[in-house]
Formats: sequence, structure tokens, C-alpha cells
Amino acid sequence: MNIIVAKGAGFCFGVNRAANIVMDEAKKGTKVQTYGPLIHNPEYIQRLSEIGVTSANSPEEIESKTIVTRTHGITRELEIELAKKNLTVVDATCPFVKKVQKLAEDYTKRGYEVIILGEENHPEIISVKSYAPLAHVVNSTDDVPPLDKNNNILFISQTTQSTDKYHKIGSFLLKTYPNVETINTICGATENNQNEVSEMAKEVDLMIIIGGKESSNTSRLREVAEKFVKTHHILNARELQKEWFANVGTVGIAAGASTPDFSIEEVKKYIEKFNDDDDK
Repeated sequence: MNIIVAKGAGFCFGVNRAANIVMDEAKKGTKVQTYGPLIHNPEYIQRLSEIGVTSANSPEEIESKTIVTRTHGITRELEIELAKKNLTVVDATCPFVKKVQKLAEDYTKRGYEVIILGEENHPEIISVKSYAPLAHVVNSTDDVPPLDKNNNILFISQTTQSTDKYHKIGSFLLKTYPNVETINTICGATENNQNEVSEMAKEVDLMIIIGGKESSNTSRLREVAEKFVKTHHILNARELQKEWFANVGTVGIAAGASTPDFSIEEVKKYIEKFNDDDDK
């Protein structure tokens, strides 16, 4: 059995940056907490807890003097609340998420109707909507509310969404309303990974997508792959089932932007072991 690992698998720029920030703070020897899980990957969060980095999910749960914000960002209101406390607040928000926050805020101030492709309850969208409370969050053209055709409209996206879906909804808006500005805020790593997985899935017999089940970008990779080939989304190697690989000549492995290298390596080794067992 041939095993191919996607070149773009694993930590993206924003996640890698956040991981380095947390590690640098932990090395200082003071107690460090993140506000909410730093990233959507339980395996990595467990590794952080092993070096003493825990998470707080409300201001009342903060026990340390240093709090690191999650990659998905936090709300404007929470930023203000934390600033009032006697804390060292270290901002690990992904710079691409910061860009979405700023666009939403600036265009709202300019009187635009803001439409965001995304998941209403995702932490990134919650943080962005705090800068544009009247923004409409959509997941398909059916979700787009009736809007005044005289209004200016901005269409942006959660950074980890489907590029195909973004272009489909954007085309609909441009055809329906005369004053639409579209700014594709899906991050480059997300777009590149989706394109790579799309091509890989056409060439293999099975795709394994590794990442947290709550990870938006990982779920997008699964959606892309399963259009072409049988696909399994797993958190770690322990979820692999040997029978999946029966009569499989080539398996493709891809991983979300918040999936650590150790998870990818472990999955690859497990699949290699299945293969070795079959050869005996």
C-alpha cells in the first residue's frame, strides 16, 4: 500500500505563531492560561496541560497573571474586560482573523450591510460579530436575507471556510444586488490545503483527514475529499480501523491547520503497521 501525505498538512502560520507564543510564555516560569482552547485540537491541548498551561472559559476561571487569547480571537467586550484586570494579556489571535474583525468593523461604520460566510456559533464568528453586531452570518444562498437594493453590501468570510461556497454565494450577491463588494478573507493556507486535497483525492483509493472534530478547516478538507473518494475524518491514530484499508492501493493523508505533526506521524506509522502485518 502506498501512503501519500499532503505537503500542506499540519500547523498553519497562525497556529504555529500561537503555539510559539504560548511556549515562550510557559518558559518564563509563571502560570499561563489560554482564554478558551488555544486551537481546536484536543491532542495538542492535552500536551499544553502536561506543561501546566490550562484554559479559562470565563473571566471567573482565570487563575494566572498571564492569559493568552485563542487563535480564533475573542470579543471586543472581553478584550475590554480583561484590560481592566491586573493581567498580562498576550494576543495570539491569528492575524488573518484580525483582518476580518477590522473589515467588519470598518465597513459597519461606513454604513455597509455586512454578510459573513461562516458558522454562527464558531468562536471566530462570535469574535468578528462583536465588531459588527448587525452582520448577517450565512452558510448558503438560502441564508441570505432580503436586503435593501439601495444599500452597500460587504461580503467576507470566516478564514477557514470553503472557497467554492464563498464564490457561489459571492456570485449570487453580485447578480442580486447592485452595490456589493466582495473581499475573500479565507486564508491562503486554507485555500491551498483545500486545492491540494481536491487533487489528491482524485488520485487515491482512500483519504484520511486528521484533526479535531470541532475544527472548521479540517471539516472543510473532509468535505472536499469525500466528493471524490471514500474519506474518514479522525482525531488520532487510535480511531483508525484496519478494515478501512482492505484492497486499498494508495491512501492519502491530509490534516487540518491545527493538527500537530506528532498526530500526523502517528497516523502514518499505524497505517504502515497495518500494511506490514498484511505482508507477513
